[in-house]
Amino acid sequence: MKTLPLSVCMSVVLAASPGFAQVTRVVDDDAHGSPTSCDDSTPTFATVAAAMSAAADGDTVLVCPGTYVENIDFKGKAITVRSVAGPAVTVLDGNAADSVVMFASGEGPGSILDGFTIRNGRSGFDTPGFGDGGGVRIANASPSIRGNVIVSNQACSGAGISIRFGSPAIESNTIADNLQTGCSGGTGGGGIAVVGNSTAVIRGNVISHNVLTSADGGGIALFAAGSPTIALNIISGNTASGLSPCAQGGGISMVNQSDATIAGNLIVGNRAGCGGGVYWLVPSGARGPQLTNNTLADNDSPVGSGVFADGFDVAALLTNNIVVAHAGQTAVFCGDFNDLNAPLFRFNNVWSASGIPYGGTCADQTGVSGNISADPLFVNSAAGDYHLLPNSPSVDVGDNGAGALPAIDLDGDPRVLDGDGDGLAVVDMGADEVAGVQAPLTVVVDVKPGSRRNTVNPRSKGMLAVAILTTKTFDAMAVNASTVRFGPASAVPARARFRDVNADGLPDLLLQFRVPTTGIACGATDVSLSGETLDGRAIQGSDVLRTVGCR
Repeated sequence: MKTLPLSVCMSVVLAASPGFAQVTRVVDDDAHGSPTSCDDSTPTFATVAAAMSAAADGDTVLVCPGTYVENIDFKGKAITVRSVAGPAVTVLDGNAADSVVMFASGEGPGSILDGFTIRNGRSGFDTPGFGDGGGVRIANASPSIRGNVIVSNQACSGAGISIRFGSPAIESNTIADNLQTGCSGGTGGGGIAVVGNSTAVIRGNVISHNVLTSADGGGIALFAAGSPTIALNIISGNTASGLSPCAQGGGISMVNQSDATIAGNLIVGNRAGCGGGVYWLVPSGARGPQLTNNTLADNDSPVGSGVFADGFDVAALLTNNIVVAHAGQTAVFCGDFNDLNAPLFRFNNVWSASGIPYGGTCADQTGVSGNISADPLFVNSAAGDYHLLPNSPSVDVGDNGAGALPAIDLDGDPRVLDGDGDGLAVVDMGADEVAGVQAPLTVVVDVKPGSRRNTVNPRSKGMLAVAILTTKTFDAMAVNASTVRFGPASAVPARARFRDVNADGLPDLLLQFRVPTTGIACGATDVSLSGETLDGRAIQGSDVLRTVGCR
């Protein structure tokens, strides 16, 4: 959530153009305040709507903390309506009377809504919104919506935000817990609906736990939406249900000509009857969607856990994505409606632990055009952490020439980085770009007298499993001698060899790791392996390994 210090809005009059001035109009629930202090005794506006009515193009309406029970309409004005202290303490409550915020008079990018909690809107067939946009309704307009929390609103379509024939910028918002009510069917969109030709940009939002009871697109619905861009969003826990034979697209649904660019998103834990993560039905003559560097995982659908692809989608393209199926389900399913030609798959990791990677009319793409099928090794998907471990098979194996390749990942890390330390910067698959690595780090282990060289097989990676249990530390980590592995959990083994480094007549073990840029500490620490095993072989007597240095 965004916090805006009041000091950023101290200027009352700024030059705009000859003959005009920009004015800051303050709103406070006690009707007192000034551009420099909400505690000022100066009389001001008590409602947002009143300040907006007085504002002219170029003005700013600055809203002090409080809960404002009203429904506001920009009425074509190019004004900025911004909270002083962010959405946590500044609420626009629609009182279930209509859409909370309306843009329906040709507004453009200069009409800005920034920093509010927008809640308790309801758009039904008995309201001016006629069932569109419980939180925000956009019709034939292209405003800027950023930094808001849009929650607990109701509508037939676009319960959070509805866009009809407009190309707004929807950026850095949280759109959550909105609900479809008042109709059966409709164009859907629990979080956002985009209906009609659009180049809308939906970027950097969290779109979660929105619910459709009888429509498609739990998170986002695109209906004849033109060519919108959906980038760097977290789309999670949304539900589309109630339709026969199946509600489509728990995360995103696309029907009619919706040639969306979908890049760098994390689409997880969504649920639908068909296409738990993403569903599309491409009409004849349309390009279809392009998906680049998305992570789709643990979405739930009996037909296409991650992706359900259908229609005339031979030109639809999936590049550098990770698609992981829910337990027992098919990761990607291709339908047979109209056209049996499958979309194009390049450099994707499509994997199902207990199901199959590809189903329906889609042939298995594993081993073709850079596609693989392997556990991507997330850090902790059960806890919602879908970052890649450094030794993930999805690291440094993507296509740097992919269209719409994001310049950053969800964490803001730059793309492309050298993730495996081979000196070549190759993009990772999925929404996460693993941080770069240092040159390989060599750890020297002095084998003490009495140790037996044949207890260690330098050609096996079996011995390179980290051990963490006892109170001893090894390279600044606790060591569990019962399942000894050498090296920190984040290190990737490169090679091992023997050499008498310290000239004591005994072969020392040199283990080389690729480690994250944060590195590891190296110190002289004894580790007793008595009675334990290393590489599956018994360690005898008082055998001891000692780290004597890193190079």
